Formats: sequence, structure tokens, C-alpha cells
Amino acid sequence: MRHERLCDCSHCIGKRNRASGLRKQRDAQKVLYRALEVPMPEGPAIAHEETWDLPIAVEVKSGKQVHAAWARWRAIEDDHQLWLNGAARRSAYGIHFVVAIADNPTVVAFRLSSFASLIDNWPLGAMILETSCLHGSKIVPKPIATFWNRGSSQAQRNQSANKPVAVVGMPRGTTDGLLIMHQSTIQQLHNRIPKQQGDFAE
Repeated sequence: MRHERLCDCSHCIGKRNRASGLRKQRDAQKVLYRALEVPMPEGPAIAHEETWDLPIAVEVKSGKQVHAAWARWRAIEDDHQLWLNGAARRSAYGIHFVVAIADNPTVVAFRLSSFASLIDNWPLGAMILETSCLHGSKIVPKPIATFWNRGSSQAQRNQSANKPVAVVGMPRGTTDGLLIMHQSTIQQLHNRIPKQQGDFAE
């Protein structure tokens, strides 16, 4: 039986979903490798994140499982955009929006596209919105916390080395995404990036 391009049988839907997931995974891989100044592997995308040669263990999610977390992130971002714009005008570091996860403020979420600049300028390039602020605006990022808990547990199980964990959510309709990790991990990554004179930070 020949299947049409937009066939809605379970086999074809599953095949399209897998292909879409691999594209999103490849997009996330490029951003992470570039931000951490690690050469990209040649050839096709490496399907399993645990084989990526990075100083962090990454779990990439895409599709419906990302929707709730991304929708809540956009709501928080929109609700505080004027504040963020004002902070950016007062900063020399290209300020980026960072949200502390409810009930676990050592974990933060931010846009994948801001990763390179954020770790380069951490912590001066971050406008961290604390949990108390979120309670005040009645936007508590529970879907983001749930997404982190599930993804980080899976990343921990899949890795053989004891690396810090990061979870990436790649929603539909955009090449950007949501990146979640511990604040201490961002600091570690900031410290390992070579400085202008070619030396690593102590």
C-alpha cells in the first residue's frame, strides 16, 4: 500500500513525528555546541543526546509535551515585557529574561537563543524573576517545573557520566526553545569558557 504525503494512518503520523523530533533535536544541538564552543560532529545528527560531546547531560523534548511549559513561559514573558525592556536599557550586558522555578529557585528557565550570551555575561546579563514575583502576578510556572522534573530525571538515567543536567523544550512553530538548568550549572559553564586572552577562568 502506497501512503500519501499527508496520510493520517498511525504509521505515517509516527514517522512524521519522529522526523520532526529529529529536526528539533538538531536545532537544539547546534545552539548548544555553538554556545559551549564545542566543534559540531560531522555527518547526520546524532540521535541520542547521551552521545553528545558536551559538559552537560541534555534531554531534548519537542511536540505536545512541550506545549504547556512553552505557553506558560510566553505568558510570563509577556506579563513582564515592560520591566524587561527597562532593565535592558539600563544594562551594558544585553540583559536576558530568566525565571526561577516555583518551589526550586536554584533551577532557572530561559530562552535557548539567549544561552551563549547568558553564560558569557553571567550573572550580570540575567534579569532573574524570583518565585515571589510570579506569585504576585498569579503566574506560577508549574508546567515548567513539571517539564523540568520529568526531563531532568530522564537525562540523569540516560547518562553514564555524572554531568550537570539540562532540559530543552523545542515547541512547534519556532526555531527557539526553552532551556532549563541549575544556576550553579550556568556558573560552571561561564567559568569554563575561554577568556579573551585565551585562558580559562579559575
